[in-house]
Amino acid sequence: IISEQDQLLSEHKKPKKHHSRYMSEQVENLINKTTKQIKNENSDLLEQWKEEQCDLKKRLIKVDDLGFVIISDEDELRSYNIKLKKKNPYFDSSKMDEEEEGEEEEKNNNNQDEDEDEDEMLPPLKYIGGVDISFVKGSNEDACACLVVLDYPSLEVIHQSFKMVKLTLPYISGFLAFREAEFLIELYEELKLNKPEILPQIIFVDGNGILHHRGFGLASQLGVILDVPTIGIGKNLLCVDGIQMKPTITAAKEHNKKAGDYYDLIGDSGITHGVALRTTDNSNNPVYVSIGHRISLETAIELTVLCSSFKIPSPVREADLRSRRYIDNQLNKKGNNNKSKNKNQKKKNRDRNNNNNNNNNKKKKRNNKKKQK
Repeated sequence: IISEQDQLLSEHKKPKKHHSRYMSEQVENLINKTTKQIKNENSDLLEQWKEEQCDLKKRLIKVDDLGFVIISDEDELRSYNIKLKKKNPYFDSSKMDEEEEGEEEEKNNNNQDEDEDEDEMLPPLKYIGGVDISFVKGSNEDACACLVVLDYPSLEVIHQSFKMVKLTLPYISGFLAFREAEFLIELYEELKLNKPEILPQIIFVDGNGILHHRGFGLASQLGVILDVPTIGIGKNLLCVDGIQMKPTITAAKEHNKKAGDYYDLIGDSGITHGVALRTTDNSNNPVYVSIGHRISLETAIELTVLCSSFKIPSPVREADLRSRRYIDNQLNKKGNNNKSKNKNQKKKNRDRNNNNNNNNNKKKKRNNKKKQK
């Protein structure tokens, strides 16, 4: 695609009227042509993937089934932890000081009767995961899969794990999960085995959930396979069900005046596939939030805003930045190793040449002595 795109650019160097529009149409047609070609070459594989998607989609849950409560205020969280400790003596509330615990117990003594009537209390949200796959520059196969775990509500990264991978399966629009999910699942399972105490209670995924051609994107597929609540975060708008790119982005920017405002992404079918969400006051450009698994759209929006200090929510942003940094470090290490190898080789060559020169000089001296004798 890139080589043919460069050829098109070289043929149209002089600026012309509607040149950019012409070029974008040419490139779009080229990509569509290539995608169709890939689909034709992998038709049997596509049918298999479609069947697997349909089977997994039957287990998709689009309502809140979280297993935790979201509490962002520290005082409220402390109070809740004390109530929870009364209900469950084995609950770990290690963050609380003894003095604070005593104060909160006094405050909550009056509400003791009410607490007894409450249903079983869920633990508060404490660990949030973020996953992303970044590619090595100039490659569409070599990449780095990354999983980060953030403490909530501080949003500090308490764990990161990486894996350099090779994506051998072809990229086909609508089937990204079959190319990437395997490596993200491996990172999750490794964390589950080695550090189960910080296993994320919910995962932000750099990819769409039900905002998808068949309503089952990477975030949904990953959530169903792991049986973990997930939220789909799209950096770019995926146009499905008649949703158009430019009118939607323009309308979202006009509608979203402040952080937390969102514009519904409603298709021709009348289905709300997700929202274009403004995460901060500083960024007018939206991110595209959709249900992944075991969460409602309303809760996904609320949690995304709570986890956003920048345009991209912190779990996805950290996974993206750290995976790119990891790739750079790996490449630098390889470069340094190659440099050291080259230096060692040059040194060996120099030593060999010096030895040869010394031997030649010795031979010359011997010959000269013989001649003199």
